Amino acid sequence: MKLLIVDDESNARSLMARFLNAYPNMEFEIFEASDVESAIEVVKSNEPALILLDIQMPGPSGLELINRIEIKHYKPSIVFVTAYSQYAVEAFKQQALDYILKPIDQNDLHKSLDRAIKQIQSNEQTASYEQVKQMFKKLKVKKLALEVPGGYKFVDPNNILYFQAEAMYTVVKLKQGEDLKIAKPLKYFVEQISEEHLFFKPQRSYFINLNFVKEVKRGSGMYIVMVNGKMINLSKDKKEVLMELMASIF
Repeated sequence: MKLLIVDDESNARSLMARFLNAYPNMEFEIFEASDVESAIEVVKSNEPALILLDIQMPGPSGLELINRIEIKHYKPSIVFVTAYSQYAVEAFKQQALDYILKPIDQNDLHKSLDRAIKQIQSNEQTASYEQVKQMFKKLKVKKLALEVPGGYKFVDPNNILYFQAEAMYTVVKLKQGEDLKIAKPLKYFVEQISEEHLFFKPQRSYFINLNFVKEVKRGSGMYIVMVNGKMINLSKDKKEVLMELMASIF
């Protein structure tokens, strides 16, 4: 059986390969990749039936590989490998997907292989692969997937006070007071938020949740005051738009 290990850590790849060779009654043709780009090349050339996929890696995350596999009728079984259980793993659990927590244990790996091989042999791997893709589509509709150190944090837009631009980064201010610094520009989040959420761009550096506006103040200019006390300057060209929007909503 063709199997691909995708992990940026060479020691982790070597350890998994050793554990795979100890798996009973099955011989694997093992391929390795240290990042998503090289993994795509392996997939194109060899179409492995099973992929052991690390989530957090330099550059594109392991999750990007799923979105970028474009071979028609090719639906591999995927076992996720991660050191960070507090992020995407909870979503994987709810969907009954296979995953392994680092540090990798041979018994855990073999148990995941048991299930994955059973799927492959019974032609159920397509359902498993499509389940992964559908899960992320649903999460994308309801929540934002924020790429943080160690994985992804899924956040309901209704729990976000505002987005603040910092060069090519964006600070996401959560209702609970937590700040998340994401390596994406503000424009990305403006495009991601659906119209059903009450967000407004009062100036070039902010994208705010109108549900958390405390007041609008006049002074030398106009300022929006958020519930946490944050004062945000309202640009002149947005004044009438905001007033009309607030009147129509509230």
